Formats: sequence, C-alpha cells, structure tokens
Amino acid sequence: MMTKSLFIYGSCVSRDTASFMTDSGFEIAGYVARQSLVSAFGATGLSGIDLDEYAANLESNFQRSSFVGDANSSLPREIRSNFEDIDCMLVDLVDERGGVWMNERGEVLTNSLELTKSEIIKANQGSFKLLKLGDREHVDEFLKAVQKFEILIKELTLSNKIYFIANYWAEESQEGDHFPFGGSRVDPVRMNNIYAMALAVQKRF
Repeated sequence: MMTKSLFIYGSCVSRDTASFMTDSGFEIAGYVARQSLVSAFGATGLSGIDLDEYAANLESNFQRSSFVGDANSSLPREIRSNFEDIDCMLVDLVDERGGVWMNERGEVLTNSLELTKSEIIKANQGSFKLLKLGDREHVDEFLKAVQKFEILIKELTLSNKIYFIANYWAEESQEGDHFPFGGSRVDPVRMNNIYAMALAVQKRF
C-alpha cells in the first residue's frame, strides 16, 4: 500500500480522526495543536517573557511543545516546511472556542488548558486582554487571520487537499436532556450560532 502524508491542524477531534486514516495508508507528517488561527497569524513570540520558565509548569513534552508553538505562532512555518509532501490536511477549529489573550503589541496566546496551567497569564496580569469567541474584537482578529490562512493555503496550492471537520457542541445529552445539563454553564445552541461563523471559513477553500 502506498503511504500518503497527512498534516493535522486542530484538536483531538482531528487527531482521533487521523487514527482511522492511518489504517488506510496515511502517515502523520505534522501535527499542530492548541493554536488558534488568531494566534497562528498574530505577532510571533512574546517580548521580554521567558517561555521556558512557564513551559516548565506543564506535565508532558506534548503540552510544552504546544504551548511554545502557540506563543511562537508556529503553524505557518510548519505548513511551509511540510507542504511539498502533504497529500491531505485535516483541520478543526475547536481551539477557537476558548478565545485568545492579546496584548498591546498584538502578541497572542490561545486560551487553552495548557495556557492556564503554565500560569503565564497569572504572572502577567494586566498585560493581556481576553477576547472571547464571538466578541466584536475577536471576530475582527479572527477574520484577519482567516484571510492570511487562505493566502498561505492558496500560495502553496493546498486548497484541494484541505478538509475541515465541522464539530459542534452537543445540544442534548445522551439521556435526551437539553441545556442546562451535566453542570454545563455553556448554552450549546447560543455557542453553536457563534461557532458557525468560525466554521464558515471552510467555504473559502
């Protein structure tokens, strides 16, 4: 069986999907996780902050790598490094859900569990502002990032190789209950209406 190269950008949703694809001859050539589009196409790096100091608070190499990659906006470089070999690019936008933290210099961090555990925001309170999914400022930054992502994908002629996984919040529990259920504080119907804006980017490719 001929091996095909698979590049993953997204959460465990794409990573779990890829586990089935490896049985069909795909081999994972690259994986960028915990990095929103806003962060990926924001200012690279964090001025005056020692990332290794905060990465040391994380438990695994994967968490540390994802955290540092997010801070350094690694996605565009990773795509450029692998594009000639990519046969399929699998994308999900789960990491957009938490919003992003941005400072006055336009430096961005994805609001992830790894970010919280790193304590970088806690140690730099007042320097970063949280832009929540659906907020006007977040939408503006997200659309700018999408445009840059689109330019990159088309420049590298990957448009016919990129596939988006449209994963929404569940609107009812396995028992058939509707919000609120299971202690959830997030109304899935409201959030899905907001999230649909993010998922609409797939129409541009």
